Amino acid sequence: MAHFLTWMSRRNENRRRRANHRAAGEQVDHELREASCFMNIRVADIHECYKLWKSRGAHFLTEPKHHPDEIRCYMRDPDGYLIEVGQTL
Repeated sequence: MAHFLTWMSRRNENRRRRANHRAAGEQVDHELREASCFMNIRVADIHECYKLWKSRGAHFLTEPKHHPDEIRCYMRDPDGYLIEVGQTL
């Protein structure tokens, strides 16, 4: 299982993600509105990672959601930092 890490601190990225949620008719989570930076982890199989990490105690804010070019979900690390987990389609 391949993992790629990227540290993002872009306001435009957060704006794009909020716009994607709104366009999909989803409510924008308070957690996404507050983030000014987050870690991005790319995985080969997001559903497998979600299931495994959740069984090990990871605190996910969302389940994996399908978007036009990727599947992604959000979690918090033990210190409360936002982490995006995604799989490119």
